[in-house]
Amino acid sequence: MPMNLLSTALVVLAVAATGVAQEAGRSAAQKTPTVAAPSPTLADVKPTAGLQALRPADVRDWKGFARRLEVMGEADLLPTSAVWKSLSADAKAATKRIARAGTPDAADHRVLLESVNAWIAGKSGASDATLKAENIRDLEIQSLLKKPNATLAEIQRLNRLFVETMFPLELVQQPLQVATNEGANVSRYPPNHLPEVTLSLTVPNLRGRLKLFLPNQETLVVSGEKPVTIKVPNDGLLRFAIPGDEYDQPFPRTVDWTDDDVKNGVVEKSLPLLKGRRKP
Repeated sequence: MPMNLLSTALVVLAVAATGVAQEAGRSAAQKTPTVAAPSPTLADVKPTAGLQALRPADVRDWKGFARRLEVMGEADLLPTSAVWKSLSADAKAATKRIARAGTPDAADHRVLLESVNAWIAGKSGASDATLKAENIRDLEIQSLLKKPNATLAEIQRLNRLFVETMFPLELVQQPLQVATNEGANVSRYPPNHLPEVTLSLTVPNLRGRLKLFLPNQETLVVSGEKPVTIKVPNDGLLRFAIPGDEYDQPFPRTVDWTDDDVKNGVVEKSLPLLKGRRKP
């Protein structure tokens, strides 16, 4: 075969081989499976507020948490409304779904936690809540509110404590440490302060039955003068409502107590509610 014809044939074969290799490469690339991104779970929650961030384990009542945030927020009641107003439209929608959902949705839980943690992490959280030291019983909150030049870490600490006071039944209240003037650390909850008590509630001279609506969506029914009991955190306050209370003032009634009222873990309280429910 002449040399020029042989060279031409070799060039044609080389081009054909290159085309086959490229086609094979494209086919292999098309057959490579697509890796799907993992769905968001509670484990994905990022601590935007560092050590002060809420974790999934800190929430013991998701529906109650979301419901209280929505109701108090839309009623423009401070300090909870400060958190509600900071949420995006998507976060508010997720909160409403949690409050009404029959089954939990991890993605909505994640959105809610990240949104509240963003408020905790912000520098303006404490000032938005407009709480005053003289209206707060917690010594650590009082101390942080009175600091003229609080650091960002102290502001986030204060915001986290605010959130715990907003949701006393829905969030786990942890016994954290506070510093005294002498420099020593003491427990916020002294040894004689029980973390939980049993409230025994009665309505003297009650006719028939009366429903008590609680922020955690639980309903208590009092019959006659028979006491009804409920386990609650020993934070000295229980908010409730009764039929006929206005919706724009959610849970306007309160039961309050001190450690002096706790006897063997039980607090007995009488609720004078409505004139028409008393015997003549």
